[in-house]
Amino acid sequence: MLPESITKLSKILTKIPNIGPKSAEKLALWFSGYGMAYAKDLGMVLTELHNLVGICPDCGYFSDGQDKICLYCLDSTREDSILCLVEQNVDIIDIEESKAFKGRYFVLGGVISPLEGVTISDLPFEKLKEKIISKEIKEIIIALGATTEADVTTMYLKEFLQEVSVKITVLGRGIAVGTQIHYAGKKSLVEAFRIRETLDPQ
Repeated sequence: MLPESITKLSKILTKIPNIGPKSAEKLALWFSGYGMAYAKDLGMVLTELHNLVGICPDCGYFSDGQDKICLYCLDSTREDSILCLVEQNVDIIDIEESKAFKGRYFVLGGVISPLEGVTISDLPFEKLKEKIISKEIKEIIIALGATTEADVTTMYLKEFLQEVSVKITVLGRGIAVGTQIHYAGKKSLVEAFRIRETLDPQ
C-alpha cells in the first residue's frame, strides 16, 4: 500500500486528459523519488499559472491575467466581421498554427452532450448571440470538429440563430469523422476552412 500523499497525487493526476490510473501512479512515484527535486518548481509554476493566466472575457481564450483581453481580441489587423466558434480554447492554438483563419474567435466551452451531462443551459449560447449582434458579425464559422456531439450542437445553433442576420458556415469535411479540432492536423484544418459550407437556413 502506498503512502496517502502519493495516492492523493496519483488521483489528481488522473484528472489530466489521457493520463490513466497506471500512468498517474507512475508519475506520482517518480515525483516522490527521482522527481522530488522538480516538485517545488512544478508547484511554483502551477501557482503562477493560477495567479497570472486568466480567460479573456470577450472570447474565452487565455489571457495574461484575470479579466484581461487576450492578444487575438486586441489585434486590430484581424477581420472583425467573421467569427470562428470553437469548442475549447486550445482549438484556437491549432487553428492559428494552420494560418487558415484571421478573424475573431468565440470559445463555446463544450458541446451538447447529454451522456456527459452537458445540456443547452450549460453553454453560453445567449452570450454568443449578443456578440454576433453587438459586433455586427456577418459570418460565423462553426468549427466544433466532426463528432456526433458537435453535429447536434451545430443543428441547435442553426435553429437558435435563425432570427439573427448572420451567415452560418461549417467546416468542410477535410476533417475525418469523429475528430476533434485539436487532433485534426494543420493540412486538414486549412482544407476544412477553405471548403467550408453554408448551412441552409431552412
